[in-house]
Amino acid sequence: MKKLLIFPTLISILLITGCCKKSCNAPGTTASAKVFLLDVRSVEEYSAGRVEGSVNIPHTKIAASADRLPADRNQQINIYCRSGRRAGIAIETLQKLGYKNLHNLESLENAAKVMQKKIVK
Repeated sequence: MKKLLIFPTLISILLITGCCKKSCNAPGTTASAKVFLLDVRSVEEYSAGRVEGSVNIPHTKIAASADRLPADRNQQINIYCRSGRRAGIAIETLQKLGYKNLHNLESLENAAKVMQKKIVK
C-alpha cells in the first residue's frame, strides 16, 4: 500500500515545482515580462520592422544611452540585430557597464520566435 502512495506523491511534487533550472533560465522563458528586449540595429531598420515590445538603442550608442537600460544589472537582457554581429558588440559594451544576464538572439526573426512575439512596423 505504501508503494502505491509514493508514485502519486512524486508526480505531485514534480507538478508543483514546475520547470527545471535549465528551461527557466532560457532566453525565451514565459516570464518574458522580466526580460528586457533590446534591438541594437539602426533607427531606420527598427522603423521598418521590430519585435513587439523591444527597445531600440543602436549598438554604437549603448554606453551613451545607459539611462534607457534596466537599473538592475542582473536583469535578463535579450539582444538582437540583423545577424548577431552587432548584438555581440553590444554584449561586450553591456558587460563593461556591469550587466551580467545577456543573451544574443541574433536576428529579428529568431528574436520574435524565441520571445514568442510578433514582428511589428
